[in-house]
Amino acid sequence: MDLSQIDPATGMSYRDSAMKYGAENGMKQFKTAFYELYGDKIEGLREEAIKKQVAEDHAKRTKEGFIGRTPTPANGQPAKAQNVAKRSWSSLAEEALADKDRYL
Repeated sequence: MDLSQIDPATGMSYRDSAMKYGAENGMKQFKTAFYELYGDKIEGLREEAIKKQVAEDHAKRTKEGFIGRTPTPANGQPAKAQNVAKRSWSSLAEEALADKDRYL
């Protein structure tokens, strides 16, 4: 997150918004004011980035043949790529943890 970008909610930059919020609420540290004001947004951005990375990695591994293969042929049909974009973060994380032991 670039602190010089304009926050649509306030019309000020993220830095200025956090400084104003900190001054109004008696906070001495910028970091405290910023995380209190934008902490949820930062976590949301971080979760979205992680979900996107997991989905891309899963699609790449499926395309390369590391995921979705069985030791025996499945009636001559290739493994289908899963649409992981609509799955929850927790289910993707559980699947990754289960796959970790299999591939390490």
